Amino acid sequence: MRTNNVLKALVAGSAFAIAAGMAQAGPINISVAYGSHTDNVAQDAEAAFLGSLYSYVTEDFNDLPALTAGASGDYIGESLEVGGVSTDKTRWLMAASSFDTRVGTFSMVTPAPNPGSNNNINEDLLMIEGMASDGALTGEYGRFLNWDGGNWLDSNDADEIRWDISTGSSFNALGFYLSDANDQGAKLMLTFAADGEEEEYQVLYNLANANLAYVSITSDFMITSASLVFDNGVGNNDGFGIDRVTVGRVPEPGTLALLGLGIAGLAAARRKQKA
Repeated sequence: MRTNNVLKALVAGSAFAIAAGMAQAGPINISVAYGSHTDNVAQDAEAAFLGSLYSYVTEDFNDLPALTAGASGDYIGESLEVGGVSTDKTRWLMAASSFDTRVGTFSMVTPAPNPGSNNNINEDLLMIEGMASDGALTGEYGRFLNWDGGNWLDSNDADEIRWDISTGSSFNALGFYLSDANDQGAKLMLTFAADGEEEEYQVLYNLANANLAYVSITSDFMITSASLVFDNGVGNNDGFGIDRVTVGRVPEPGTLALLGLGIAGLAAARRKQKA
């Protein structure tokens, strides 16, 4: 086990189970840009990450019909208000135990403890939050991405959420926003498991409301399937929002090395011709 200083800025705990496209999985590289809703730190990091990819797909949770078709659980495709009370925690655009998306399936694994605490509703369900038809924002304060104007997936203070990553092709790059995570003191952990080896990382403590981070993860080799578990710790009513989840490809180091050798070979051939 070792601590990675970069990951001290990460705002959600995760476990990564990887089946690599090669016999030996390459190193996993993680970058976290931690900011807030009042600056552009996370947004600039996303732009740089997307600019490094040569192909990718992004889920922004704005296509409600598609999410409805892939959802399982209660209250699918409904805009609900509980008990006639209009508060951020009692309204949502959609709620289900899992959602199939462009980038894989997000599922509730372990709901928030102490049902009804923190005014939570339907703790066994994940929520799609955003702007309701009456123009009011649903979801808990601080988890919205006010620069985006769209929907997001809300953890509903779950202890654990699983993301089974799938795009129909291999990939070696992941990126996503995490909003308002860890602001109630949950000590979140990040654990990767690849080829039977695990690494565990201590991550953020006691962040302020409305924190916003962009997390990007790359591998030196292509990945054929993976799962990422957002582990909020046992007994913590501390949630977060997830948005603009990207799965894609960056050039592999081996490919770049071959390209470099090819360029060097062409240059040598030209020099030989001139001689």
